[in-house]
Amino acid sequence: MFLYHLGPGKDLIDGDMGGEMILSDLLNQEGDFLLSNNWYYATEIHVFFMQIVFRPLLLLFPDNWHAVRVIGMVMIYIINTAGCLFMLHQIRLKDDGIWCAAAMMWPVGMWRLFLGLYGGQYLVYDFFSCYIIGLILFLNKKSLHDISAKEKCVRIFCALLLAFLAFAGGTNGVRETMMLFIPLCVGGLGILIFHGYGKSAGSFQKLIKDCSLELRLLGGVSQSLCKPPN
Repeated sequence: MFLYHLGPGKDLIDGDMGGEMILSDLLNQEGDFLLSNNWYYATEIHVFFMQIVFRPLLLLFPDNWHAVRVIGMVMIYIINTAGCLFMLHQIRLKDDGIWCAAAMMWPVGMWRLFLGLYGGQYLVYDFFSCYIIGLILFLNKKSLHDISAKEKCVRIFCALLLAFLAFAGGTNGVRETMMLFIPLCVGGLGILIFHGYGKSAGSFQKLIKDCSLELRLLGGVSQSLCKPPN
């Protein structure tokens, strides 16, 4: 994708990509943090979105917006990959992390290539989903009664971070819920029924662990297939 930005994708742009750059530049001029009082690039307002990455880069490269987009997208790719690996580590599938991260960065179809990986807008939803799911699994590992005071402080911080990410992701609209969490929950329910029907599933935790990779892949496939055009 980095080479695509430098080569064939150098001259590609749409209203969403241009809007993110214009908003970031306008915020720098006005001194606002997340939203401008004077201009919105779409009816679907994104609060915690790509302008957080592009704003400081525009201060470094004010006359080279292409460099800002390339560097910014590389940063977003790295953040998303780290989120995927973190989530899989909590699921105890860290050995499969590199393959899942590679699958998430693979351009499966034109919409995923252009709007997801090249444009980057939908990677923000992937980012929030991976870290939210990972933090939920991390906090669910042990009871507060079974850990030290230091570990309690870490878990309290993670709980606050989870609350912030859930709030921040929610301010970006309903697409994350519609394209990621609903397919994940529906697919997960189907897999639990399939694995548990007619046989003893053992413990619920073991069943979740056995099905965790399928759940994530099903959610990703559902996102790719159901993603609506802007």
